[in-house]
Amino acid sequence: MTDSRESLLIYKVAHVTVHLGGGIGSVLMNWIDTDKINKHKIFCLNNNYYSSYDKELVKENLRNNKEELFKGMDESDIVVVHYWNHPYLFEYLLYPDLPKCRMCIWSHVSGLRAPYVFPKKLIDFCDRLIFSSPISYKADNIRNLKDNNKLGHIWTTGNIDKYLDVKPIPHEGFNIGFVGTLDYSKLHPNFIDFCSKIDIPDVKFIMCGGGCDLQKIKQQVKERGLESKFVFTGVIDDVRPYLAIIDVFGYPLNPDHFGTCEQVLGEAIAAGIIPIVMKNPAEEYILFQSLVKFICHDEEEYIHNIKLLYRDRHKRESIVNLIKDHVTKLYDSGNMVRAWNKIFDSLSEKQNHKWEMDQDKDRSKGYNIYMESLGEYGKILEQGSVTKILDLFNSNLQWRSSSKGSPRQYLDAFPDDKNLKELVNLL
Repeated sequence: MTDSRESLLIYKVAHVTVHLGGGIGSVLMNWIDTDKINKHKIFCLNNNYYSSYDKELVKENLRNNKEELFKGMDESDIVVVHYWNHPYLFEYLLYPDLPKCRMCIWSHVSGLRAPYVFPKKLIDFCDRLIFSSPISYKADNIRNLKDNNKLGHIWTTGNIDKYLDVKPIPHEGFNIGFVGTLDYSKLHPNFIDFCSKIDIPDVKFIMCGGGCDLQKIKQQVKERGLESKFVFTGVIDDVRPYLAIIDVFGYPLNPDHFGTCEQVLGEAIAAGIIPIVMKNPAEEYILFQSLVKFICHDEEEYIHNIKLLYRDRHKRESIVNLIKDHVTKLYDSGNMVRAWNKIFDSLSEKQNHKWEMDQDKDRSKGYNIYMESLGEYGKILEQGSVTKILDLFNSNLQWRSSSKGSPRQYLDAFPDDKNLKELVNLL
């Protein structure tokens, strides 16, 4: 699919991202492949996680190479910062000497739950803040803004066209598939309970992906005596062979998860698989585009819908065709590229971008960087009682993760920071 637009301008675009792991890599490379007009380069603050990317296109490990990073920004017409709460990214945003540029920030998280939020200073800092899904308008501080013309949303897609050609392969049994991050800050915390109560005699659970809770999940499976029913593939380059043998896409996520466009949902639907999801903002918005919604309020409804699709196998093809027609339009790559071109055309001259911060605070100190990333929630950590801090930590499993904008992730990036060590000790 090619892109078209009225403007004949050609832009040099510098993408600044922590890495190209997970969905961000597929989304960004799809943008570059689809955009036949602009020139793109990618600057990773960390390593890109994949050696297959063109070394001329992708520069990596630039956290400690400001010279090359700034040179790339300076030589570009537009800088697109790919946003989630990560210590390397906020360290970059707080640099006091960023080159003049036209800066757009594209958020790949919903911003509905801390520690993945949109600080007010972030909006002030950039030229445009673009959400990847309209659900981000429901974030507390965004919902309270009035007529902020910096905001917009552009749906992310890693190109689901290649999944439209997936053909079902005959197989024994009934396969329930999951593709994604095996991390309970994303996956529903009662996922194994859900699976243990699905009493279908020939069921298999195919788990594609990796994550920090993989070993914990395997242990839970073993303790429940479910090992014969589970297949763990690990991280795989091409999930299509597995989608060809999956009967139902079981995708129950944590009610407080941080996701937005959930690329794997679009891919599964394009491959002709019906997804069963929980009633969370991201999943509900995606399936709201279709006429058929297997959206569950609780565990009982989730199990009921799985069994329903097991009993009525002959109805699945007609049901999924209703979903596919509507949802595949949502993940159209051309729409994404055309929307970005309109944003680029609307930007004015290059400007200075400096994060507003108290002069007596060291911008390079890990704890200070972390507080800035949290906006109003940082004040709870700085000024609140231990009880309030622990209440905040208990409000979302992300706080206790080894990544996902947690205190542990920031301590890993700034291992000598005493204040971060105190926060981690509270966990």
